[in-house]
Amino acid sequence: LTRTTLAKAYLSKRDFPNAKSNLEEIERVLGAARAGLDFDLNYQKGRFSLLTGNERAAEIHFEKALEISKRNGNKLGEAQSLADLSIANLRLGRDELALSRISDALSIIEQLRESTPGFRNRVRFSATIQPYYEQYITVLMEKHRLQPERRYDQRALEISEQARARGLLDQLERRSLIDQNP
Repeated sequence: LTRTTLAKAYLSKRDFPNAKSNLEEIERVLGAARAGLDFDLNYQKGRFSLLTGNERAAEIHFEKALEISKRNGNKLGEAQSLADLSIANLRLGRDELALSRISDALSIIEQLRESTPGFRNRVRFSATIQPYYEQYITVLMEKHRLQPERRYDQRALEISEQARARGLLDQLERRSLIDQNP
């Protein structure tokens, strides 16, 4: 296992001391210059910061991860960074920026799904899309709470229906795949 994998595992278990220790070790081994260019390290440091309540630090790390993923053409990394940036932005009270970020992330994810070659791969990829819709709805509902007159709840309902439609289409595709390969 790599230190990055260990850090991810510790983060998922909310074992923050061990996650921090592994992230610090990665940074030490890479050195400051290389660490600043490593997508996984910056992204995981963002996750660590977000999970431990330091949204400002999370924002900085996710911004860096976003920059690296854009430079390297890593569209999935770009979408992940944007989605988590939207969470940090929402917690920091920057709801308009949060909405923009999650909208961009969902757009990228949908483009990736559409461009994924092979029917089976598209069906497998579909499982990654749902959390982006959920985050988008969360941001819209928070905006509605802050500005009910703007009717963000209607947009949230539209996005919810869009997510359900995507899920139905995915199920139909899966069923078609099963029928083709009994």
